[in-house]
Amino acid sequence: HFSIITNPDGSKMSKRDKDKLLRKTVTERKLAAPPAGTVPQARWDAWLGDKNAQLDFEEANALADALGISLPEINVDDFRRSGYLPEVICNFLALNGWSPGNDVEKFDMAFMKERFDLKRVVKTPAKFDRAKLLSFNCDAITGMPREEFVRRARAHGAEFHPAFMARLAPAQRPAVVYAGNRWAAPHAAEAVQAAGGGAVEAVANIQPAPGIIQRAALAQACSFHYWRLSRRTAGFREISRWVTPPGHITSLEGGFAQLVQAWMELHALPELHGLYCAPAWWLHVHASREQTGLNMRYIEPQTRPPALDDWPPLQLVSGEWPLTLWPQPELYWWDRSGMTPFVAPLAQTAPHAAIQVLRTEVLRFVGQ
Repeated sequence: HFSIITNPDGSKMSKRDKDKLLRKTVTERKLAAPPAGTVPQARWDAWLGDKNAQLDFEEANALADALGISLPEINVDDFRRSGYLPEVICNFLALNGWSPGNDVEKFDMAFMKERFDLKRVVKTPAKFDRAKLLSFNCDAITGMPREEFVRRARAHGAEFHPAFMARLAPAQRPAVVYAGNRWAAPHAAEAVQAAGGGAVEAVANIQPAPGIIQRAALAQACSFHYWRLSRRTAGFREISRWVTPPGHITSLEGGFAQLVQAWMELHALPELHGLYCAPAWWLHVHASREQTGLNMRYIEPQTRPPALDDWPPLQLVSGEWPLTLWPQPELYWWDRSGMTPFVAPLAQTAPHAAIQVLRTEVLRFVGQ
């Protein structure tokens, strides 16, 4: 019996946590209708009207993907989606309240069937130790024969991450594999290469848990690995310079401002209006071919000063798009994660590489 199961942040886990996060996001974004391909309208209305109603596994994940958020691991299927092996989960759960003795902790189902005895079940409430479960899973993965790892990694990708697997197709495009540990990384890289992913490099894990992104690690990985990989690709000289010399970029907002101007040039636009939504302030940037400099304006979050009424439509946003203040036009680029200002400065030393990362991984283009 688990008297309490905690989330990675220490809070008490509830089966309604996923729906709470989804409702909170939907409410904040003021969505009146479900994103296409997620939840039927009637189901959506009933779910929003009853705070105790819950979406099923497929609906919740489809909605989370459309909203660009990560859901907490609660159901067994959530752990499978996160890469936990079924046999590891069974092994771990069996140890919560029971022990085969002799300090044996890792075993398979055949061992458990042979050794299980109710006399060794303890009365003390068990603790769901997520760190131990993760350790068990890492050990099981690193102990796999290479052929089995490749087979199971492909099957997992096809079932839970088909869009990512599909993006590996162009062999000339470099790919970066973010692996959970350094032992599994070479096997993961081999699996991606075998699937036609082209040049592959394994880097440090930048998302250790759902909703947690190590931004500094991501920037460092991009700076080093993408530069090396991009030099191997055709068309490397497509972008030979950035807008401003490296020494002129001294902040994230400065990098974002130069990104707006570079993006205007790359896409042959007459002008471009971009917005960086930082937690404590927002930065609007306007680049135009008719002027040599940039218009930059810092404002309070969730506001639209009258001085911006003469600016062109907003077409590039890093962070949550303020739909009530700036409607989305027919053509736009959107980075929900807010990572654009962290990646843009890398272009000072790796212009082609940074453009590739921004185009394929960060700034999502919507329109024709």
